Amino acid sequence: MIETRNVIDNLLDGAIEILVKNNDISEKDFKDIAVKFGYLLRMPDNNVEALFKITVRDLTHYFSYQKKNLMLIGIPDEMFDSISKEMTEKYPECNMFDRKPSQELIDRRNKNIEILKKDNIVFIENLSHGFEEKNVKIKDLDTIVKKAISTLLVVQVACDINYERDYEEAVKVTNNIFKRYNITLDDLNDKEKRIMDGTYTKQDAIDMDWAYEIYWSICWYLGLVDDIKNGGECCDCNEAIRLVLSSKNEIEFKEKCKVRSTSELLDMLDLYHLYNWALVENQINESANIGNLDYSNVLERRRGLEWLISSEFDWYNIKMSA
Repeated sequence: MIETRNVIDNLLDGAIEILVKNNDISEKDFKDIAVKFGYLLRMPDNNVEALFKITVRDLTHYFSYQKKNLMLIGIPDEMFDSISKEMTEKYPECNMFDRKPSQELIDRRNKNIEILKKDNIVFIENLSHGFEEKNVKIKDLDTIVKKAISTLLVVQVACDINYERDYEEAVKVTNNIFKRYNITLDDLNDKEKRIMDGTYTKQDAIDMDWAYEIYWSICWYLGLVDDIKNGGECCDCNEAIRLVLSSKNEIEFKEKCKVRSTSELLDMLDLYHLYNWALVENQINESANIGNLDYSNVLERRRGLEWLISSEFDWYNIKMSA
C-alpha cells in the first residue's frame, strides 16, 4: 500500500535522526544500514503501532512507535521476536507490513537493476520495494490533463522571471491562455499561485523552472513523450510547449493522450527511485558511479511520477525519501 510505504519512510527518517543526534551513526554509515520490522500495524483505534530495528556496524538499535511517539528502546533480540510474533498473531487483520515482496515487485526490481548495470550505475540489493498494481490508485485523467497544461503555462512565467523579462506582460498573456484551456486558480498548487500573483520568492521561480521535468514525466505517462529513462537528459522545452499549444483547448489535448498502463508507470517510478538512491549514495561516497544522471532531472521526474499515484494535490508536499 502507498500509505504503508509513507509510514515506513517517516518512521525510518525519524529513527535515523535520533541515531544521528545521539552520535550512534553518521552519514558515512547510511549505506550500511539494515532495517527489519517486527510488526507494523494499524490498530483497531486507527492508530499505527510498530516495532523495528536498525543494524549498523554490528550494533542493533530497537525502536517502538506507539501513540504517535517514536522511541529508542533497550530490549534483547529475543524479546523483539517474541513481541513481534505476539502482535501479528493477535491482530492479523491489521497487519500492514508485507515481509516478502511479491513476484511482481521482484520482477520489476530485477528488470530495473539490469538497466542500472548496463549504465554502470550503483545500486543496492535491499532497497525497499515499490507498489503493487492492485494497491495503486492513479489520479483521474481530467485532473492529470489540467495539471499538465496549467504547469506548463506557469513554467513559462517562471522562465520570464528568471531571465528578467517583462513579468506583468507574461502574467497577462498567461491568464488569457488559461481561459483558452479552462484553467482556474484551483488548478494551481501553492507555488504556482505565488508565481502568478506576484508573491513568489526567487526559489519559487527556480523550482518552477525545473517543473519542466515534472511536466515531462507526466506527459510520458500520458503517452505524449516516448521515453524518460535517460535521467541525465533534460526535456525538450520546445516540444514541451508544442504539446500544449498545438491543441486549441484542453479537450483536444486530452484526445491526443494515450495513457500508459499502471505496470509501465510503476516500472518507471521504481527506476527513478533507484536513480534517486544512487544520487544520494554518490553524495555520501563520491566514488559511487551514477553514469550521466542529473540530480534535479531525477528528483523532479520522480516527483511527477509519485504525484500520479499520490493522494496529494500539491506535489511539493510529497515526501521524496531515497
